[in-house]
Amino acid sequence: MTGTSNAASLSLSGTTTNQVLSGYNPNGVTGVSNGTTVSRLLPSNGLLPSGELYLNNLSDITFTYLGTEAGHKNYFNFNGSPIFDNKTWSVGSSYTVNNVGPGRLAFSFLDSNTGMSVANGLVGASLYKSIALIMESGGSWLALFNDDCSCDADFDDMVVRISAVALPNKINPVPIPAALPLLASGLGALGFIGWRRKRKGKLAAA
Repeated sequence: MTGTSNAASLSLSGTTTNQVLSGYNPNGVTGVSNGTTVSRLLPSNGLLPSGELYLNNLSDITFTYLGTEAGHKNYFNFNGSPIFDNKTWSVGSSYTVNNVGPGRLAFSFLDSNTGMSVANGLVGASLYKSIALIMESGGSWLALFNDDCSCDADFDDMVVRISAVALPNKINPVPIPAALPLLASGLGALGFIGWRRKRKGKLAAA
């Protein structure tokens, strides 16, 4: 089965604000630079829910570690499990999770120096504990983390690319009710009985 990368597979929704990058200089190549405007996730404003990156289709998700510029040791987690950290993983490392269902992507960043964690869709208002996102031309998104160190707010403490490959041809099998085989066998038995009665009637008439 083949899937196709689909820009509509991932979408940004909820409460965000524009953030212009300044002092941005991670040690990897990430495709954005100082002066780029990104979307910083914010908590709910009362009208819209918290900002989040949302997966619209059943997909395979690939995370790629792109770079860092941070004194703190930071982790990128998915479904509560660590995927990368910015001290031991090599720039360009990738990790794929298959068959991820639609909904808010359950990724988060952790600053292990302070124990502070911030998650997609569960963010605070502080600039120093936040996630910013920007969509690339192919439909992937960059997640830029600003950790708990108040020495800067440049969103380069950890940068991860998030890519989705939609699985439009994958259909979940519909479960067969347990009683259906019994019903089928019962109908078959009734049909056989009816056939025998008709046959006996014809023989008697002859």
